Amino acid sequence: MSDLALLRRDLGIFSLTIARPLAPWKADSLALEHRTTVVVAPRQSGKSGSLAVVALWWAYSRPEQRVLVISADEDASRRLLA
Repeated sequence: MSDLALLRRDLGIFSLTIARPLAPWKADSLALEHRTTVVVAPRQSGKSGSLAVVALWWAYSRPEQRVLVISADEDASRRLLA
């Protein structure tokens, strides 16, 4: 299997490669293996940053897909996309 195929298949390895490593529990729970994923986590636990990595991975691993990022306000959106 090529390195690119591995990056497309494994969120944890992808996050390490882009220097935004996810904790193993985050990578497992955000792998989007089900139609609906619910994240219950406290403030300041890295939800936005983790979801930014997931959005980038999803766009990378599925080139024909569109990824929509929605945030509560414009400032939060800009921080997320940065």
